[in-house]
Amino acid sequence: MIQAVLAVTIALHFLGLAPQTNQAGSTDDIPSCPVGPEAPIPENMIKPKYPPDGLRQGTAGQVEIRVSVATDGRMKDIVVLGGDPEFSKSAVAAVRKWRFRPATPQGHAVDTSYKVHVRFNPLLREANSDVEIESPRPDQSRV
Repeated sequence: MIQAVLAVTIALHFLGLAPQTNQAGSTDDIPSCPVGPEAPIPENMIKPKYPPDGLRQGTAGQVEIRVSVATDGRMKDIVVLGGDPEFSKSAVAAVRKWRFRPATPQGHAVDTSYKVHVRFNPLLREANSDVEIESPRPDQSRV
């Protein structure tokens, strides 16, 4: 448990998401994470299962996936952009169960592409994912 907390803390630090304190030790001036329909966090975000052979052999892996979401929220397409086939199969199986939302610039839903990065870490014995909106870009949706 302590190893998992430490790993998450280190990961947040390297991603620039770790809380930073000012001289007084307060985190009040740190902006909150985005929420609402524009947030790139899907619902039902279950972790991919680590392939048994990869876990036994201590193999790490990464997979990159593009998910296309229709204006009604249905997943239109899922494409593996890169990664070992053994890890890709597990990552795609998990991502298919996620519920994505389309972006809603100016209040209207539009077709949206998400890029999903999945990292399989044998030391943690699990896979961790992050998601970003690929299109429309958040800065374009405000125009």
